[in-house]
Amino acid sequence: MTAEPKWEDVSLEGAFDLHVHAGPDTRPRWYSALEMAERARNAGMSGFVLKNHNWETATLAAEVRDRFPDLLVVGGIVLNRATGGFDPSRVMQALAAGGRLVWLPTVNGCGECEHLSRAGALPVVDEQGEIVAPLRRIFHAIASADAVLATGHISAAEVPVVLRTARQDGVRRFVLNHPEIPFLQFPIELQADVQGMGAIIEHCYPRPESTSGFNGIAAETRAIGIRSVVLATDLGRPDLPDPFEGFKRFIAAMTSRGFTAAEISAMTRDTPLRLVNETEHPRPD
Repeated sequence: MTAEPKWEDVSLEGAFDLHVHAGPDTRPRWYSALEMAERARNAGMSGFVLKNHNWETATLAAEVRDRFPDLLVVGGIVLNRATGGFDPSRVMQALAAGGRLVWLPTVNGCGECEHLSRAGALPVVDEQGEIVAPLRRIFHAIASADAVLATGHISAAEVPVVLRTARQDGVRRFVLNHPEIPFLQFPIELQADVQGMGAIIEHCYPRPESTSGFNGIAAETRAIGIRSVVLATDLGRPDLPDPFEGFKRFIAAMTSRGFTAAEISAMTRDTPLRLVNETEHPRPD
């Protein structure tokens, strides 16, 4: 392991954060979406994806783009109860408004709810091991828009069923969200399986309670291969670093673990931009 550069000296020039939380929201956030955009522009970033557990962000992203046309600000919808659950019409509205990502349930995901012993889960797979019927219509809508399907906080058992079925329904763009997060902790074998099915693995800034931390993320990234990995932050909570400091700390940590500037750029700029860009194929040739 090489010496870790000072995080303050890390450049975010060209970087694109695939996973960030900003206000307005039902919980405190470091910045509003407009403040995020201003800071991202000042940092020289390409843009970011706005995620919210409680309402769609496609329209908010469009408003931010109007104010900051030099940034690519992307939104979508999370299929939680607060957003209508598995209501295809809600998804189609978000996609029609320019949304590029559809996340499966997060706060209502089986992975999170089972880990926290919390009620309110929305299973994506039925008792027969098949995708619940309304999701098939949603998969077709995602495919028609060539948008991104992200796994959210569903369980490990649900992930392969989702990817196999969504591929059959025409979806081409997939993200396995933060497999390192403590309430999911997806094994490397599962990550390799979904990578083989075309998914991009999204690693996010590790939480304080993470058991693997940067070392685990670095090892899993090498095992999967940088061409199939994105580094993002999933930041916005005021009890964690702000998204810009966190992104810089993440890059500094990965640099000290042997990743080159070109590899970092691929994971923080090239791959996430290709993933959300509807004019490009989600995976390199």
